[in-house]
Amino acid sequence: MPASSGAWASLRLDRTARALSFLRSYNVAQEAAVSASRVPTQKDWVVNIIVVGLAAAGLVVAGLFLGRTHPLVFLGAALVVLFLLVRWNAGATAYICQSCGREFTLTPVQDFLSPHTFDSKYSRCPHCGQRSWNRTRVRE
Repeated sequence: MPASSGAWASLRLDRTARALSFLRSYNVAQEAAVSASRVPTQKDWVVNIIVVGLAAAGLVVAGLFLGRTHPLVFLGAALVVLFLLVRWNAGATAYICQSCGREFTLTPVQDFLSPHTFDSKYSRCPHCGQRSWNRTRVRE
């Protein structure tokens, strides 16, 4: 009986070790994926301005045609465009923490609710927990 309980304990330890190894490799892979970013170039700023400008122009045109006759349809279209812009920005942007220097990303909700300037965003670093104006990076 004691031999079999030792075998079960060994099996549990082996499974635990494999699970921990998987989690470590997963975290390393996630950090490597996030760290593939660069400083925004002038081309990146121009692309951002064009995308936001086209979205705004589309909303103006939709407002002219749908605003008075179908205000709920226009409101729905505006919310869809806003959702797509926020999701696109959250997926294309990473940030460098001013306190610990590590790179991180934000969820679309965090990205939408956080105040920002052209080249920084006020947010909390998930690594060190400090709130600061973190520099914007472009994800590759």
